[in-house]
Amino acid sequence: MTLLWLLSTVLTLATVALKWAKRCLRYLDRKSYAICNSAVLTFFLDLKFHDIPNTTAHAVAAAAELGVWMVNVHASGGARMMTAAREALLPFGSDAPLLIAVTVLTSMDENDLRDLGVTLSPAEHAERLARLTQNCGLDGVVCFRAGSGAFQNGAGPEFQTGHAGYPPSGQRGWRSAPYYDP
Repeated sequence: MTLLWLLSTVLTLATVALKWAKRCLRYLDRKSYAICNSAVLTFFLDLKFHDIPNTTAHAVAAAAELGVWMVNVHASGGARMMTAAREALLPFGSDAPLLIAVTVLTSMDENDLRDLGVTLSPAEHAERLARLTQNCGLDGVVCFRAGSGAFQNGAGPEFQTGHAGYPPSGQRGWRSAPYYDP
């Protein structure tokens, strides 16, 4: 715990945003998070909530209570789920975290989508989900690795778009497969 406190204290001298993913939750408890969050650190709670609308709304509100900077849901949860998540943040006003949605996981290909009954290409399906996300009033979307340029260009300045992290060209990592350079 002392090392964690020291690290958070040192990092207060810089503007730092950290991704807090499921793997972190196994090792760090609420007290550890509070120590880090009490510093100038900001957190992206990357848990990709995907459940019934009420459950997702409660999860997103709980994330907001932690004071995170950004939280995400799966766009494939649908319009009712994303709208419920957005509405759950209304009581937080200007203190609400950014709410973004993940479209198609970077590890998915046409075969994976076909298994789910989706006949669109991953890029087409991602664009459809991105438009749905925008229509639901979320703050942004994590774009699929290919074919998101047309949507990004027409999304407007208020709707944020981003990509998952990618390793250098020719390298593969543990996070997803296959990798593509942005």
